[in-house]
Amino acid sequence: MNVKKRNNSIDLFRYVCALLVVIIHTEPFYGGELRGLGIFLKEFLSRIAVPFFFAVSGYFLFLKIDRDGKAPLRSAWRLTKVYLFWSIPYLLLNLWVLRNDIPSFLSRTVSDLFLHGSSSHFWFFPALIYATLLIALIYKAFGWKPLAVTAVVLYIIGVIGSSYTPLGMQIPGLSVLYGWEHFAAVRRIFMTAIPFVTLGGWLARRGEAQDAVVPERHNQSQDWLIFAAALIAYVAEKCVLLLVGYPINGVNTLALFPLTAVILMLLLKHPSEKHTGLAPYARTCANFIYYMHILCMLVVERGLALLCRSSVDGIWVWLITVAVLTGIGAVLHRVNWIRKLLN
Repeated sequence: MNVKKRNNSIDLFRYVCALLVVIIHTEPFYGGELRGLGIFLKEFLSRIAVPFFFAVSGYFLFLKIDRDGKAPLRSAWRLTKVYLFWSIPYLLLNLWVLRNDIPSFLSRTVSDLFLHGSSSHFWFFPALIYATLLIALIYKAFGWKPLAVTAVVLYIIGVIGSSYTPLGMQIPGLSVLYGWEHFAAVRRIFMTAIPFVTLGGWLARRGEAQDAVVPERHNQSQDWLIFAAALIAYVAEKCVLLLVGYPINGVNTLALFPLTAVILMLLLKHPSEKHTGLAPYARTCANFIYYMHILCMLVVERGLALLCRSSVDGIWVWLITVAVLTGIGAVLHRVNWIRKLLN
């Protein structure tokens, strides 16, 4: 496969997904009730973001994997460098919190770095690094079809242990897995990262980038119908889960898989060539927001609490965090060595 130039639509949508991730952690308009705008933003809309990040990584990996046998290793090493660099602020924060218990800090740091992530949102990095290497091994050893089947089976097992946990706990054998104290880490690597990275690889193998640019007069009604059907199925499944009392905060749902595929496919077909200047900034800002939003949120929440002397709705924390990090990210984009550590 030939490596294609960057797709502006993907980079712009990365930024949207970064904003959605911040929504998960700031919970705007959300007071804990399982209804209303807050629950829709956090548990419906925003859950699309991280699977999309995984799928995009898989897409670009499989554009290179056949012509460059070392592409997975290069990708894993690049991710490791980015991960370690942006972990420094969070490790320093943990060190300050645990300054009177250095042994606990050291043991926790080792465990988190290799398994759970140096910060709660950084679970993405070890999951993606391991998934990249494991997918490459399976692909090289057995080929595409066994990899695809494995990914789908793993995803289904993960869904049953995530959004359908009450059902999963009734299945002999799997109930032991779902009740294991380290199941969350296993699910993230094997049942989230591997399936969605493989999904991106499937789109790369389909050759979506070969004829990505559609004519200006292209009838987009079919594209919108496909997207609408996938979105309706996703929302309907979430609503059913909510009605029957299953975990609404489950990361994986059955309909999320095809919805992610449809979104990435449409972005590949419509690369938004008019935004060539904006897209690189969007990509850098998206990554910077993702990496630093937890730290920024802490500062913003403390500052607003001091100024207002009362609890502040998450919408203000979200707005200020996004605005500050977008501004800083745009400046950092112009610094070459930092941009390399962001992208």
